Amino acid sequence: MGKEKKITAAAIITMGILFLGAFVARGGQPQPMEKKLLPDLVVRLKLVAKKTSGSGKTACYSVMPEYTVTNQGQVAARNFQVRIYRKGQGATQGKAFKYWGSTGNLTLAPNQRWTYKGSAVDENVWCSDKKGKVGFKVTVVYSGKEKTKQNNTAVKLFPKFHIQPAP
Repeated sequence: MGKEKKITAAAIITMGILFLGAFVARGGQPQPMEKKLLPDLVVRLKLVAKKTSGSGKTACYSVMPEYTVTNQGQVAARNFQVRIYRKGQGATQGKAFKYWGSTGNLTLAPNQRWTYKGSAVDENVWCSDKKGKVGFKVTVVYSGKEKTKQNNTAVKLFPKFHIQPAP
């Protein structure tokens, strides 16, 4: 055998030994070359409360949701909805959240976010002389696969946070 053939044969044998060693070191299981790329929709919710009337022990507040949906994944999330539920005094008093509305179909590219800020139409008045809490639940409804769906819902109740002074 010529010198070049011996070097080539030695290189092939060495590569085979290294490959076999790596295979055994991984427990004999082949490893995927790349992880499957998926979107990951995350909801962040905060409530903004502004005093609307009253003084002393009895005061009333407007409570509005502000939320952001972010795609923390590596690929776009297409055709998902954001549904919002509210709980409050009066017609929605009780433990259950009631459906309040939803968005149309949304699409977010990787690292893109979509934000909703409440307005006067969203007011949900809470008065300190009433029992119970008011609040909102925001849920992303996406039929596709995600890294995790455990971060697709956020819930906040009032009064369980700091009241912002009126502007």
